[in-house]
Amino acid sequence: MRIWDGYKLLEPSTVLIDNGTIVPYISKADVLVDGLDGVLLPGLIDSHCHPETVSALQDLASYGVTTALGMACSSWEVCDALRNQVGIAQFFTSGISAHGPGGIGGGPASITKLSEAPGFVDYTFGNGSNYLKIVANDGGPNQGLQDNLVASRHAKGMTTVTHATSPKHYMEAIISKTNGIQHARADALLSPDMVSLMVKQHQFSTPTMEIARIVLKIAKTNAAILAVLGQGADASYEVWRANVMAMHQAGIPILAGSDAAPQIPINGTPYG
Repeated sequence: MRIWDGYKLLEPSTVLIDNGTIVPYISKADVLVDGLDGVLLPGLIDSHCHPETVSALQDLASYGVTTALGMACSSWEVCDALRNQVGIAQFFTSGISAHGPGGIGGGPASITKLSEAPGFVDYTFGNGSNYLKIVANDGGPNQGLQDNLVASRHAKGMTTVTHATSPKHYMEAIISKTNGIQHARADALLSPDMVSLMVKQHQFSTPTMEIARIVLKIAKTNAAILAVLGQGADASYEVWRANVMAMHQAGIPILAGSDAAPQIPINGTPYG
């Protein structure tokens, strides 16, 4: 078989596996697998998706996605049921997001006051969250609250990510020093200062380009969808893509995330 090492496709060779680990040498092979005409590649990671069932993790694994970063839970019970499954995609989760009343994020909890932050964070990580997701949108956590949530997690060596699409909230996410910004902007190009600040603060982007392409096409005839996205009437996939290119060219790490959530009618993106 040939091996893709993440950078290039290597010449045909033999791969030796011992107790689940690739090794340089093995004295005797108990099982031989003919990989003729096949390609072995590292497990893929979907860095932004919304699986809620074991079958969703099975679908991901069937396409070579061995790790799924869940970006919201409808309940803790849903998340717990997906942990530590064998033979399918490994599941990590943000748990219930820090969002305002009625905001995007999953689950009934919301946070709007600085005094609520410690209890919310303790509750979130006490229920097994692997990182914290903040939803920056109208009615959601303001700049001060976002800054506090990020700083408190970083002080404990934990990671935060922030949902942001509109100009105002994208800037809030950058200023907060959150580790990674989820989605991108479709209404205007990021300013050089915004891109430079992301570079300086070692932030990454998960731009979820495929769902942007799908939703922005629908949004051209549906103003309500643009409102949910926090975008103006001139929003376009071309601008979204140009912003991703600008970040990539500046050296900002770009993570691949599908935002797959076929259980949501407007989404429809399949797992994997």
